[in-house]
Amino acid sequence: MLSRMKEQSFEELKARLVSRSGLSVFGRTSSQHWAEAYRFSYDCAEAPNEAWPTHAQLRAAVKRRVKDELPYITDREEGILRRMMLFGGTTPLLSDEELSAADSLLRRLWCSCVIRDDGRLFLQLAEPLAKPMLQAVEDDAYFETRGKMRALSATLHSMVYLHGMLYAQPALKHLSGHLLPSQDEYHLRLLNRYLMAEFDYCLDRQGNLVLMHPGLVCPERMLASLSNARYQATDYTREMILGGMSELLKEEEAANDILSHELGFALQPGYNPNAFVNDLKILVKQGASHDQLTGLIRDKLAIRMTPQIENALLRVETDTVRWQSAPSRRLN
Repeated sequence: MLSRMKEQSFEELKARLVSRSGLSVFGRTSSQHWAEAYRFSYDCAEAPNEAWPTHAQLRAAVKRRVKDELPYITDREEGILRRMMLFGGTTPLLSDEELSAADSLLRRLWCSCVIRDDGRLFLQLAEPLAKPMLQAVEDDAYFETRGKMRALSATLHSMVYLHGMLYAQPALKHLSGHLLPSQDEYHLRLLNRYLMAEFDYCLDRQGNLVLMHPGLVCPERMLASLSNARYQATDYTREMILGGMSELLKEEEAANDILSHELGFALQPGYNPNAFVNDLKILVKQGASHDQLTGLIRDKLAIRMTPQIENALLRVETDTVRWQSAPSRRLN
């Protein structure tokens, strides 16, 4: 189910970090190592047709923009960086939830990955970046921008929940104007890096960034339905945005509570009924059939299927607001 999708994502991220262990553009490094680090970086992805910079040019560019880029990092990236600066420049990754942030820090060319003998992954901060980072976080402007980024992130997460998928640029154009003062190409590039670190995403055929809900099973089908989609501010009420932030709309709440209650003592040990119902709801949003949902529930039950569970599931199917490409079963 969705939990297995998450495990696969973690496995892929971990393998990616392991494959890049030891790569850095700072310190004493071979031409092969710094070139490989650059090949996997945001810089390279943002300028695929430009000539590669020299080693010295790349190090200077990374160090020069640290102060500008630092406010545009995710909370998990910030947490890892703070640990590195507190503990001599190196920190272990504490959970699989930090893998995506670690991957982004490597792509920013700020860190290198180290594998210890016991198999644990550590991140090591490039020494020349420590001082400019400490100077940047002492600036009041840093904390002001960080607060605005959190507000922007919460709204975008809500919108992704409401629709399953979201074209990033139209949404940013509307939202970032009153939150962030500059929308020049340089700052939009920093925003894009943030979005790729914070969200699951894909690129459409034209290379446009599309943010995805992590529970989306078939992004290709939904992407086809979003062709030329544009963000409309009037689509969202304050109540919808708040519901999207908590991933539970007002009209979905009662049905979710009823099914969670019915499954409370019916699931096999180790399954959380609230989390399980949330997974079912996300599948309903993208058009899972009643038979598929019933099969998932039967597979996790410690008892026989009851009429009460069946009826509660039907209500979830009726009350759940579907994503754009999914057929609706809501009753009018």
